[in-house]
Amino acid sequence: MKLKALLTTIVLGVSSVATAVAAPRKATATVVTDGTWYALSSPMKLSNGRDQLRLATPAAFNKLRVQATTGSTTVFFVNVIYADATNQVITLDTKLSAGNALVEVPVDSSRKITRVNISGSSDRSGSIQLFGM
Repeated sequence: MKLKALLTTIVLGVSSVATAVAAPRKATATVVTDGTWYALSSPMKLSNGRDQLRLATPAAFNKLRVQATTGSTTVFFVNVIYADATNQVITLDTKLSAGNALVEVPVDSSRKITRVNISGSSDRSGSIQLFGM
């Protein structure tokens, strides 16, 4: 009987840890850079003027791509934060929509990225998605 109680406790403990680990995190990605574009975020709306992507594991990329998924979004700048705590600010001032759907952002491929902050403004139906290569 004590064995049954012990097993139940272990199962419940493991399932609660699994639940805590599986809790959704906004825009995270673990990436291997191999010349393929990887989605680093789900579509995001810049309704508050900005959004932030935290990579679950720091990774190096040759470039980033900001792409319109719906509506239109004006992207003012992209701030890339590297693992060594330095950052690179890229001014875009670009309106992304169906006619101008994406912009590529050069980054320092010798350093790992930990976060990307995007500043801009989305219209009511506008959203963008971040990719890395």
